[in-house]
Amino acid sequence: MHRLTFVKCPKCREVTRQKVIRSERNSKKTIVRTRLCMVCEQRWHTFQTPERIINDRKAGYLRAS
Repeated sequence: MHRLTFVKCPKCREVTRQKVIRSERNSKKTIVRTRLCMVCEQRWHTFQTPERIINDRKAGYLRAS
């Protein structure tokens, strides 16, 4: 299932409905997404870089004492 998001399309220059077609993470933990505009069918890539890389751990809960 693909998520629908609202992002500014580089071709339409407007905030339109977008579909994330593909999402990948490279070795530097940067997320690269391929998006599709639902209005003009333009495809483009967006990049998301982490502010800080942390070790993956399971979530835990602290008990109030």
